[in-house]
Amino acid sequence: MAPPSEMLGPNQTRRVLKEVHEGHCESHSDNRALVRCLIRAGYYWPTMKKEATDFVKTSGAFAQIREQEVIAFIWKNIICRFGLPKEISCDIGPQFAGKKVADSFEKWHIKRILSTPYHPVGNGQAESSNKSILNIMKKKLEDAKGMWSKILPEVL
Repeated sequence: MAPPSEMLGPNQTRRVLKEVHEGHCESHSDNRALVRCLIRAGYYWPTMKKEATDFVKTSGAFAQIREQEVIAFIWKNIICRFGLPKEISCDIGPQFAGKKVADSFEKWHIKRILSTPYHPVGNGQAESSNKSILNIMKKKLEDAKGMWSKILPEVL
């Protein structure tokens, strides 16, 4: 990593974001946490907040999850294994808050409880469990990039 006092060019900021996110800030996916880690590491540039937000939205194994994958996962790994739950808590990401997921929840008579992704306290204990699951998933996904939906049942 470049010394913090060095001025970064546009092509270097993405590399620094990635290095800090995967190193100092490994367990954080929140853009604000990434900015805090960057500042603590001695970095700052005028567009840092926007670039961190964009980086978090587009990076990682979980960034590209689609509604259809969510529906298939819930059916195969929750409903078929444990039966129909009364409710499911999830964040308002597009893969959870979209029409296809809403229609499936309605069809299955499952209440969907939405919370903001940047305020995980709304999900309480689920977020604590999710943190453990995510840490295990990150380790398993190092060799199997993009295969989260196939690896998650092993983790559960």
